Amino acid sequence: MSLPAGYSARPVRVDDLESLVAVANAFDVWDFGRPDAEPEHFSDDLAMPGMDLERDTWFVADPHGVWVGFGIVTGPQPEHSQDLYALVHPDHHGRGIGGELIDLMEARARERVPAGASGALTRASATSTDSSAAALLGSKGYFPARYFWHMERDLGNVPEPDPPPGITVRRYRQDIDDRVLYEVMEESFSGHWGFEPTPFEIWVRYKELPSEDPDMISLTFERDRAVGFVIEKATSGVGWVEMLGVLEAWRGRGIGSFLLRFAFADLSRRGFASARLNVDAANETGATRLYERAGMRVRREWLIFERPLS
Repeated sequence: MSLPAGYSARPVRVDDLESLVAVANAFDVWDFGRPDAEPEHFSDDLAMPGMDLERDTWFVADPHGVWVGFGIVTGPQPEHSQDLYALVHPDHHGRGIGGELIDLMEARARERVPAGASGALTRASATSTDSSAAALLGSKGYFPARYFWHMERDLGNVPEPDPPPGITVRRYRQDIDDRVLYEVMEESFSGHWGFEPTPFEIWVRYKELPSEDPDMISLTFERDRAVGFVIEKATSGVGWVEMLGVLEAWRGRGIGSFLLRFAFADLSRRGFASARLNVDAANETGATRLYERAGMRVRREWLIFERPLS
């Protein structure tokens, strides 16, 4: 490990959550002008399927023992891709901490790839306003692959919408609907950028994430066929439309718009003043247009960088 003199690192622990969020918020204030980190997203990251906190995470402290940076490797299917997530407190930029974290995460990502696998990727992200992070990733051999938008809208009192003709909606029933939800999720996202088929035995482990709430998942049906879904997430400050999908053969019938407005109404009923989501800015299904028509605006933009591990 080649951290600057006096700096040290150890694995992240579950009880480090508050300190992780503090580092992320310090970065956000520098980059975005205000705090933007949600504890629930970090707690989910630390509980991802396949996560080994002792080997997949690093928490960096300065010579005074103050936490100033972290790195996290996630990816339940490392033979396909893994995500490298690192942030450094802005007061400690330019000292080589970020570059060292990337090297550590890449080395660990290579260890996680099963023997004989080929074509594995690592992905890392940087905000579109953080040119120093983009330059660092470029110097490490990463190339920009995609833009993602972080979108938001105010809610107010949103009425619950009526479904399109012939379509019904109901809440997901935990355990009973697992296979139904899994199949509609896999099929509806199969054409999306970066899609990797997820084995059912890995998929069910996502239900164990701390923020998962089965009462915030809904399915749409045409007769007995599940044709769409929406997953909401409650965080400390805002409600999220975490995932939304419609089977290709049922697109263009207003189901996606209905599910989005259904989620807005539900989040409003739960007391949230605004809703957020993340979306691939070049999504081929027209999701960005759907969200803009529903009153969502781009709040922040992220660049996704890739690099082959081979």
